[in-house]
Amino acid sequence: MPSSKSPFHPSSSTPSLTASATLSTQADTRTAALEVATRLNAGLPDGGGADLVFVFGSFHHRAAFSEATGLINKLVEPRSIVGVTAEWVVGPRHEVEGGPGLSALALRLPGVAIDPVRFDPFDGPTEHWTDEHIRERLGAGPDAKATLLFADPFSLQAPTLLRRIAEATSAHPFPIIGGLASGSSQPGANVLVLDRSLAASGAIGVTLSGPLVVDPVVSPGCRPVGRTFLITKAKGNVIDQLSGRPALEVARETIGELPDRDRMAVREGLLLGFAVNEYQDRFGRGDFLLRGVLGADTKKNTLIVGDTAKVGRTVQFFLRDRMAAIEDLDLLLDREQMREPPFAVFLATCAGRGRKLFHAPHEDARHFARRLDDPPLAGFFAAGEIGPTGSRSDMRSWLHGHTVSAALFRPLPTPEPGSHDLPTNGP
Repeated sequence: MPSSKSPFHPSSSTPSLTASATLSTQADTRTAALEVATRLNAGLPDGGGADLVFVFGSFHHRAAFSEATGLINKLVEPRSIVGVTAEWVVGPRHEVEGGPGLSALALRLPGVAIDPVRFDPFDGPTEHWTDEHIRERLGAGPDAKATLLFADPFSLQAPTLLRRIAEATSAHPFPIIGGLASGSSQPGANVLVLDRSLAASGAIGVTLSGPLVVDPVVSPGCRPVGRTFLITKAKGNVIDQLSGRPALEVARETIGELPDRDRMAVREGLLLGFAVNEYQDRFGRGDFLLRGVLGADTKKNTLIVGDTAKVGRTVQFFLRDRMAAIEDLDLLLDREQMREPPFAVFLATCAGRGRKLFHAPHEDARHFARRLDDPPLAGFFAAGEIGPTGSRSDMRSWLHGHTVSAALFRPLPTPEPGSHDLPTNGP
């Protein structure tokens, strides 16, 4: 199976930032872990030695996942290792769907601070955590560049956690990128590994600070249809009224006005987008958080959606769309191609993408490879993708659905010739 290592960037101010990624489809967990560790070391300069390793294992490896990460930790010897189980995994140019997979990304990050992150549901309700507690758990300082975060979907309310993180870090916002473990549909069966600790609940990750750049790429794979509506009556995840009319009636009318091809696409699943910012005059790409329409009550004319539906929120219906997913990702990668190629990429893609959306294998992984000079890449199919919206100054990270959320790791830009750093103190 494929492996990749990051190219050398002679123009970079920190050329020793390098990476290696690989993927094993061996069914035996120990054999897969040994193969992964050997390839990671071979892909790094001087035969190995990483500062940070991410490991993603399909549910086939769940029972022995801690043994796998322990073996990789022993052979690669990183400062920190983070692991999560998933339905399927992603490696360099390949996505493993329908069989065992163990993928990993090793990063060599000289001068970069790596702070372990753990949020434990036994600490009490997330909304009661203090800002100081959250910043301490994140290791969030003014030089924080990003947190890579992975959470169990059953034991922790990720939207609430992300909201509290945004509030606690509002003075110095930075991207939170990651996803929800998808290795099991039962509570207590996902596996989260942080260094030598093992958990089946909460959230884990690392915060990176210092001389590197972490650029987020968040791309929905859906297309808006119809017009926007205002939720005028709702309770919990049940929407009674949209713009003063029965919600199910509005949905049926919107679908009925679609061309035949789009009405067929509704069978793939109807989605509802919740506006991120209610104060915009116009809405476009990336302005909505997509949630599934889970069902309807025909007697009450209501819709049941996969999120809390608050009165006053602006919403719009969406359809899964292969071409829209490709075009949106292309648009974002056009911008990224104007910059220095990343030396590594982490990728969380929705479990509803892959073959289910594209009817062909490896689409997302190969898209990043083609457009970004084939960087070392690893990730997984998530039960929910974590990524930011907004500019750096007002950035906030959210839990997304039907989306790709990626972290592009780059060295700090090289200063322009003749430029000089300005003194921060004194004349």
